[in-house]
Amino acid sequence: MRGPRPRMAVVTAAALLLALAAGGCRKAPPEVPMLLPRVEAGELPPLAERLPEQPLVVSTADPGAIQGGSLRLLDREARAWSTAQLRMAGLFRYDQVGVEVLPDIALGYQLAADARSLTLSLRPGHRWSDGQPFTADDLIFWWEAYAGNPAFEPDPFWRFETGEMQVTRLDDSRVRFDFPEPYPMVVDRWGRAAFSAEGPEGPMLPAHYLRRFHADYDPGAEALAEAEGFEDWQALFEDRIAPTRFDPERPSLFAWLPERRDGDRLRFTRNPYFHQVDAAGRQLPYIDAVEVRVHEDGDAFRAALSNGEADFEAYFIDTPDFDALEAGAAQGRYALRVATDLHGSMFTIHPNRNASDPVLRELFAQRDFRWALSLGIDREAIVREVFGGRARPYPALPLPEQPFFDPSWATLHIEHDPATAGRLLDGLGLDRRDAEGRRLRADGQALVMRLEMLASDPLNKPICAAVERDWRGLGITTECGATASPARFLEGQAAGQLLSPVWPTGRTTRFALRSDPRAFGFTDPAQQWWAPEWTRWLASEGREGSQPPAEIQDLAQRFEAWRALPAESPDYVRLGRAYFAWFAEALPMIGTVGLQEHPVLVGTRLRGVPAEGLYWGSDTNFYTPYLPPTWWLED
Repeated sequence: MRGPRPRMAVVTAAALLLALAAGGCRKAPPEVPMLLPRVEAGELPPLAERLPEQPLVVSTADPGAIQGGSLRLLDREARAWSTAQLRMAGLFRYDQVGVEVLPDIALGYQLAADARSLTLSLRPGHRWSDGQPFTADDLIFWWEAYAGNPAFEPDPFWRFETGEMQVTRLDDSRVRFDFPEPYPMVVDRWGRAAFSAEGPEGPMLPAHYLRRFHADYDPGAEALAEAEGFEDWQALFEDRIAPTRFDPERPSLFAWLPERRDGDRLRFTRNPYFHQVDAAGRQLPYIDAVEVRVHEDGDAFRAALSNGEADFEAYFIDTPDFDALEAGAAQGRYALRVATDLHGSMFTIHPNRNASDPVLRELFAQRDFRWALSLGIDREAIVREVFGGRARPYPALPLPEQPFFDPSWATLHIEHDPATAGRLLDGLGLDRRDAEGRRLRADGQALVMRLEMLASDPLNKPICAAVERDWRGLGITTECGATASPARFLEGQAAGQLLSPVWPTGRTTRFALRSDPRAFGFTDPAQQWWAPEWTRWLASEGREGSQPPAEIQDLAQRFEAWRALPAESPDYVRLGRAYFAWFAEALPMIGTVGLQEHPVLVGTRLRGVPAEGLYWGSDTNFYTPYLPPTWWLED
């Protein structure tokens, strides 16, 4: 099985520069102006010696781009995680919509026919930011020192009940990963740069720098940890590999490197060994530096935006901010572009099939009841009232761009049809009402739907109020319960206290539909909102939880068959369509609205940011599909 189809050409660095010179240029592409003094002083090798033998040629980069300048960013967090993701480079990256995996640091990969082995190819001659070689040894170090080392908490993604994963160095530029079972999901995961970049999640670390902090390689690591105030050497090591650590000494493969920090101001400068070039052979990134100002206070952050202090922002703004951002565009010297949020339904109701209330549990098991609840919601009103028209009715399903998606699913059972909803409820024996018009359950109590949601999401309250209004028209009482923190919400889920939890339908792209499916799969009871006890039984092979009906057991088997297939397999589409057709028709989760418009703020001096076909979300690592190394400043 071949790796991802390359969209960016790969040629040797020397051949690229020679070809450009031979093609009519009097000389090879010039050095980056910022780096030229260091090259002339002998502090840095010339460009051809700093690039990999086969650099990544970004053909979409603007040939008229100007090199230089400083990009201005704002951040809300002292750890600057948003900025880390902007600077990040991984083995691979996703396209805008999270379907295709494209090469970045990696030259490519080869997945075995049985998907039990993957050979990863690196770019020969690639170097860390300090000029030291980046080789297969850095991937082996990640596995032996950290991810596969019993001294650290294991990442469940790399653990198998059927055996152990093996990581083998084939040569300087090739590493083979052998799995005890078919595991094509590793490619899905690596498409998100945060999971294939240097750091605890990604499969490489700068071994030559980090050995000194690890007791298996340096006996002085424990004393160093104590001297720096860490509990043990493991804590020291994890601190040193954190992608958000502001550490000018740690070698990196990112586009921009930490240079200095002064209070709430951070500066990052270009990586002289970055592996990307444009079609003319000029090294990326075009922009020399990234200047970040941290405003943890929301009002201060918004004031800075309105004062024109940011060249780009999308991470800390959302759909409700559109009106204010549009009003301040002239003063803030920016324009707004519109991306589609990568969430499906933002407010998804999960009638708990394992609810502690036996009457509700029986009702939730009836497809007609779930259909009635869905048909009773006026989603167009929610779009107008809550989102100002900047969203659309959408079920609890993956994004429509996924290759297995049937277009008919996008509108199935989500039209507003209260008359049909009422007939379905009557047919379930819910035709009796009390003096207040509330439908009565089989035990004579009023039918009450209690929706538990997070108080921290400002959209939850108005959407729940709209659902309460609509269901009241059906004779159903709705209670909107708000939980203060995600931790308490998860505790309530684990204790079986949530009758109908509300949670967004995220993980709707290739990145996580198989590796972290949440309510679409049966791997994690803590995040399987509509069938937690069945999931507990399936995940523990019957040792815990409650046994699901045959229909759900068959569904779980189909999921396992689908997740064992390479995404390039024709059966990937066939089995994926069959699997999600069940969710579209059975409606175990009731979606409301989603695919909302997400604002993307682009300063008037910033160029190179894509203008169309934009998406925004964690599945694609937010910034990565926007190719920040190709951005440039007009002034």
